[in-house]
Parts: sequence; structure tokens; C-alpha cells
Amino acid sequence: MNIVCELSGGADSVLAACKAKDRYPGAKFYGIFIDYGQVSAKDEELKSRASSDILEFDGWKKVSVRGLFDKGLTNDMEDKMSVEKSGLSSVYTPLRNFVIGSMAASYAESVGAEMIIVGSKSLEKDHNDPYSYNDSIKPFYTRLEEVVNFASESDSYIEVNPILASKRKSKMTKKDVFAELLNYGFDEDDTISCFYPKEGLECGECNNCIEKQKIFARLKKEGLH
Repeated sequence: MNIVCELSGGADSVLAACKAKDRYPGAKFYGIFIDYGQVSAKDEELKSRASSDILEFDGWKKVSVRGLFDKGLTNDMEDKMSVEKSGLSSVYTPLRNFVIGSMAASYAESVGAEMIIVGSKSLEKDHNDPYSYNDSIKPFYTRLEEVVNFASESDSYIEVNPILASKRKSKMTKKDVFAELLNYGFDEDDTISCFYPKEGLECGECNNCIEKQKIFARLKKEGLH
């Protein structure tokens, strides 16, 4: 069995890959990283490749679609924490996961993979959360799987598996994600969550950095780190 993992270098995608390795022993694993011009692309790529090496993947591929999302990306310090009138965070990138999923599906067919592992853990859209998007929830990946297999000329069915959301009634918390990663041997600095890293270091100011700092402070207080 061949499996492609979307491997962004972030905590969710790395944990998804870890769980897939546990669940499908003997499978061949291939990681894919998409550089779409995100500010943190260089740092994310390094974490993605390092995770692939640690997990002993059989292959790893980088795909660049720089320029596609130029109008949807910002490095303006004043925009960092802003929320637009639409209710979406300023870091929203139009249909990003649809593009990434399509790239992963193409790669999956080329290596004869029967499954794509994605790092999403969202069961449904949270309209009160500006960082919750329609293309990162479980129903989206169900529909993506239908489109992939309708469009593919392959005789093999390709499953799109949001493994962190599968068979769950409630969304996995970020604290749970980091705690489980520690059990797999991945420490605080082995994944990147930052939107605006500075010289390879997380900025410590964006929403993801603040959340990560609070979580690891709690894990240390509880003696889990």
C-alpha cells in the first residue's frame, strides 16, 4: 500500500503522519510539501523535510505554486492580528486546501497511492472562529475524495483521510495534538505554527504562536513536557 501525506511542517500534519505510520504498518509513505508563497515557506519546508526523514518516508516532494495567491497573502505587520469584515482572518488564503489537495491527489496517482493523509482535525466550520475555513473541515475532504476519484483515470480508488478527525464526535484540541507529538518524540521546536517567522524562529506574536506558548506552559505545569 502506498500513502501520500500532506506534510506542511505544522503540528497537525506531522501528528497525522505519525498516526498513519502506526495504523498502516508496512505501507510506503510519500510526503508532499506545497510552497504557495507563504511567508513561512522556507521554515515550513525545513520542518516538513525533517519530519519526513525522522518518520523514514520512502519519498518526499516539494511543489511550488508561488504567485497563485499573491493577493491573498500579507506580510504587513499592521495586518497580523486583524480580522476582516467577512469574519475571516487576514491570513486566509483563497481555497488553499483545495489547491493543496489537488496537488497531493496528482502526486498520489503518480506514485500509485491508495490514500492521502491530510492534517485537518476540524469536524465542521466554527463561525465564531476567524481561523476556521470551509476547505479545512471533514465534509470538504469527503467531497474532495469524490472529485478526485471522478476525475482520475486510475483504476485504483484514492481515499482522502483526515485521520485526526476520523471517528471523532468532538474536535481534537491543539493541546492534545502537542501532547501526542511529545509521545512520538517530536518536541516544541520540531514543528512550526508561526505565520511570520523571523530568521528561522517563530515570531511569538501571531495567533498560532501565542496559542502554542500557552499550551506548552500548561504541558510543563502538568509535568507532560
